[in-house]
Amino acid sequence: ISRENVEFIQSLFPKEPIYESLLPDRVQKDIGTVGEDTKPAEHMLRGLGFQWDGTVDPFDGGPTFRCEVENCEAINRTRSSTFTGTIDGADADGKALVGYEYDDHEVRFRAAFGEYLMHTTGIRFGSPVVECLGIEEGDECGFLPLTGSGLRPLW
Repeated sequence: ISRENVEFIQSLFPKEPIYESLLPDRVQKDIGTVGEDTKPAEHMLRGLGFQWDGTVDPFDGGPTFRCEVENCEAINRTRSSTFTGTIDGADADGKALVGYEYDDHEVRFRAAFGEYLMHTTGIRFGSPVVECLGIEEGDECGFLPLTGSGLRPLW
């Protein structure tokens, strides 16, 4: 709804400044802090390279996190490669998030999580990924390796 109707989102914001000093102390102390329920999300974002940008979310008062594209580990690891065949688990380099964009399909994009193996001619995936995405040899796929030799955990 916000992509098509920016005015809707803007209408939810206050028109006048909010003076923090006029808010109760219990509210002031929580502004810009991460709630207990969302600490795992903060940990994940920081692991990806996001940092608090000094602003707060207007809806819940929590901190907002941003990341420059060149500092985002998930973006830096993401690759595009030609799918060259299937593997069994014993051959895998690790696990990856795999994405495929369809040209002539009702669903334009799908993603799956599974095993991968980097090969000299491209990339290979475990059968569950191939079946889930319906990819064929020669298809270009995007993939984000999450585990594998020399990779630190993202979160």
